[in-house]
Amino acid sequence: MGGAAVSSADTGAFSSGIELNAIQRSNPEMQKRAANAIRGLVENDNNPIVSIHDHGAGGHLNCLSELVEETGGLIDLDKLPVGDPTLSAKEIIGNESQERMGLVIGKKDIDILQQIAERERAPMYQVGDVTGDHRFTFQSKSSGIKPMDYALEDFFGSSPKTIMTDKTIDRKYSEIVYSQENIPSYLEEILKLEAVACKDWLTNKVDRCVGGKVAKQQCVGQLQLPLNNVGVMALDYNGKEGIANFYWSRSYCCFN
Repeated sequence: MGGAAVSSADTGAFSSGIELNAIQRSNPEMQKRAANAIRGLVENDNNPIVSIHDHGAGGHLNCLSELVEETGGLIDLDKLPVGDPTLSAKEIIGNESQERMGLVIGKKDIDILQQIAERERAPMYQVGDVTGDHRFTFQSKSSGIKPMDYALEDFFGSSPKTIMTDKTIDRKYSEIVYSQENIPSYLEEILKLEAVACKDWLTNKVDRCVGGKVAKQQCVGQLQLPLNNVGVMALDYNGKEGIANFYWSRSYCCFN
């Protein structure tokens, strides 16, 4: 609970016990399984995903509500994945789960999603239905309790809506006239263009020395303009481990 708020704050910043109620951990293997399952749907000839949203701070409450923002939905509390039977309804619907994704999909496409999820060993749960009643409700079908039942306007009524209007510009270009023997000279001229050859994305993308762990800058010279052969960053202040970034190949390696 409150994971995102805690991870963005300094230790001790909260006077309440929210820090003791938040655990930050990652599961990259499960993230990869879920991503592969989604990729299996997206790269299909007929992508069945109607809408998709990641889990984060707010958990099911955040993810599932935004999936049905324009329609409404009924979520069966009993079908949500629970690893601890002592969790309260608030903890079940509001815990942050970074490895989870929620999506809206047609009933006719459930089977193909189930097959792909089983192939990727990614747990999948059918947790509710789109209702069209413009309410967002969590309800336990076994006990009948409703820990949450609100109109969508209570969630999103005051949010400003951004409307972006797009239009297609039909441009007509003449055919390119070139000779194959001059391709090397064409390439040389293209690489002279600053927009093509500029390496600002390499030299300006990082905090270069404020943290005190930069052993060798990625730039050299008095003006710090030319790229160095290598940039070296220590991993801590006392050890001998670090990271070397070879800019000529844009590859990364670790050293001891």
